Amino acid sequence: MKYSLVFACLFFVACKTERSGKELEEAVLKENGFIKDRSSDSLLRFLFRGVNCIASGEAKLVLSKDYHLDSTHHILVIPILTSNNEYKSSAYSDVAKKFVLINMGYIRDFVNRHALNDTTAFEGTASMILLHELGHFALGKEGAHDRIDTISGNSPGEVKNFSTPEYITSIKKVELQADSIAMSWVKTNIGSQNMDCYACATDIQIMLPGMYFNVFGMRTIAQFGQPQKILRDPSSTHPNMELRIAFMNYFLMPTEQMRQTIEQYLYDREVAPIHNQEFDPRIYQGQEKVLNE
Repeated sequence: MKYSLVFACLFFVACKTERSGKELEEAVLKENGFIKDRSSDSLLRFLFRGVNCIASGEAKLVLSKDYHLDSTHHILVIPILTSNNEYKSSAYSDVAKKFVLINMGYIRDFVNRHALNDTTAFEGTASMILLHELGHFALGKEGAHDRIDTISGNSPGEVKNFSTPEYITSIKKVELQADSIAMSWVKTNIGSQNMDCYACATDIQIMLPGMYFNVFGMRTIAQFGQPQKILRDPSSTHPNMELRIAFMNYFLMPTEQMRQTIEQYLYDREVAPIHNQEFDPRIYQGQEKVLNE
């Protein structure tokens, strides 16, 4: 009888813990108006093996069935489907409530348009985004991997007034910091003896140069001679994806050419617009005009 009671108690606790993960998931989905993407569970569990291995010692990503509310390391990952056209983000981290929303369909669409368009690119991109979200937990600051306030066609950047500088503000630096943490984990594990760590790090290392060429390089070529179309940031909280991918590539594989490319790009978006105002007739109308006023 004594052992039966102990077993019953353990069973109750296990069921309660499992329900807690499911209840948290259902509450988040209901609050945000999302639907769970049940088709992504198997792939995410596979990706978690590499991502959690790379970020060893940090928080651990799990799905609701594997989530334990009393664990200090578990972070609930909720794959979502959304019909809300205003919601344009691949992933979001709530550090306080310890969950991550991830939109695998949105990630696949981005990869098809801007990366290598194969399985390795998709898995590497999804792993990179998950590592970025873990970077937010390491920083203790919530955020989304990407965010678009105003959609401009299929561009991951937004065209704005060319005369307006685009600065990397403190809130945008949080996203770059989360990127840096993710890349530091990748760089550390490129030569790992653990196959899960090695495979995940290698997928990201292979994917990034192709994404850099397609997102940053091809966009620069397309806009050659048209400075008014220089890329701006898609929101007030995130640098555009072109600049972030360039930074990540440089961090993993630094070259002088890429450093110069980044420096020129930063000059074009932050400094050049101010210099161009010196010749704007709406602002500068000559010394005599200024003195006579």
